[in-house]
Formats: sequence, C-alpha cells, structure tokens
Amino acid sequence: MLEHDHRLSHNLRNDLRQLHRSVHRESQRRYLAEGTHVCADLAASEQRADVVVLRDDASAEDRAIANALCSKGAELLFCSEKSMAMISTTNAPQSIVARVAFHEEKQPGDRLLLLDAVSDPGNVGTIIRCASWFGFSDVVLGEGCADLYNSKTIRSSAGASFRVNVLRHCNLPVLLDTLHGVTVVGTVPRGGQPPTILASVECLALVIGSEAHGISDEVLKRCSCNVSIPGVGDTESLNAAMAATILAYEARVQR
Repeated sequence: MLEHDHRLSHNLRNDLRQLHRSVHRESQRRYLAEGTHVCADLAASEQRADVVVLRDDASAEDRAIANALCSKGAELLFCSEKSMAMISTTNAPQSIVARVAFHEEKQPGDRLLLLDAVSDPGNVGTIIRCASWFGFSDVVLGEGCADLYNSKTIRSSAGASFRVNVLRHCNLPVLLDTLHGVTVVGTVPRGGQPPTILASVECLALVIGSEAHGISDEVLKRCSCNVSIPGVGDTESLNAAMAATILAYEARVQR
C-alpha cells in the first residue's frame, strides 16, 4: 500500500482543515486523529479511518501505522510538511493524520461517569481515559461539555475514546430518569459522604460537575446521595479530572 505515492489534493486538504471547527465536524460527521500515539491506538481499535495522510518524511513507525489503517480500508495519501502544518491542529505538526467517522453511540451500561458542563477538553479527555482504566462502561457528556471530537479531547483521552462508549449532547436529567437499578451519586466540594461508600455500589452512575458551578440543581435532586473528597488545604475545589480519578479509583476497589 505504501508504495503508491498518491498526493493529497488541495480540495481534500481544505476539507480536512475544516475539521478544526466543530460546526464542520458535525456537518461531516468526521474528525481528525493526529499523531503517532493516537493513530496507533486507532489502528488497534475497532474504529476505522477513511483517509490517512502521511508527511513525506514520516518515520518507519508512522508508515507501519498507516499500513495498518489501510488494511482496514483507509485510503493513503502523502503530503508536504507545509500541507501537514495546515491540516494539523497542534503547534508542532504531526507526520500522520487520519480522518475518522464519528463513533457509534450505544445504550449505556451500569457503570457510568456523567459529566455536567465540564467544558475543558483536556479534562474531558482525561476523564474518558480514567473511565477506561477503572472499568466504567460509559462516559456521558451533558450539555455544556467540551466536544468529544475536539483534537485536545482526543489526545488527552490517550486512545480511551476508541474503547469507551461515549454519549454526547445528553440531557442528564432526562437520561437519569430512564436509568433503573443504578445508584446515582453526585460529587460536591463538601458535606457529602466519604468516597469509600462507592466501593459497595455495584451499578453506579457517578456525576462529575464543572469546577466553576458544580452539578446543576436538576441533576443533584436526582442523586441518591453525594460524596465529597476530604482535604486539608484551603483550595476551593479539585480539578474535575483529578476528582473523577480519585472517585473512580474508590469505585473500582471492590471490583
């Protein structure tokens, strides 16, 4: 596959560049996976790319990754360093980029992490990574959350976005009303129960709120109980991703 030196056209380069913006991602139902690590995780997953672009001076590792993606049906194209810089969303342009269709969203299971208006894409990506590590089946992105397909979210998830079922643009109160047999636990800065109670919850929906506003009242009133992470400092609250990681660990202990 790699011996055919097909060049990236100007039109396709511009189409790929448009995927930097969420409005174009939504209209095309596609996004960009950039860099060696992300594309390697993509190749190892069930997700498929339809186009892979390699910079002319790409490493042997990136060429092998491209070959793996092409074996799953992707078209391989080569481009100059200048064109790659136009496609890439990073300050230091990568040497491999793939275009990927939006992931299929499945019905949620019984181990969920729900995010209420967590707007930082780095935090959202890190929480998806945390969910995968600690065995959660789903991550649910409520209104006001960062876009799953933002390039920073994809990079921060470290490949977990290819493995975890992520539901986007969800109305959390409506979703919570449909969950049966699942204990809904909210996280609050203070006044909640200790996180150790999570070890006894088998079917769990753990809600993480934004750092600025916490969990909305409509979601809080649907929680069976709340937990707080104890601390001794005078910081107002923990970073959302840090809090999610601590609580996911506590929930994972008994499993």
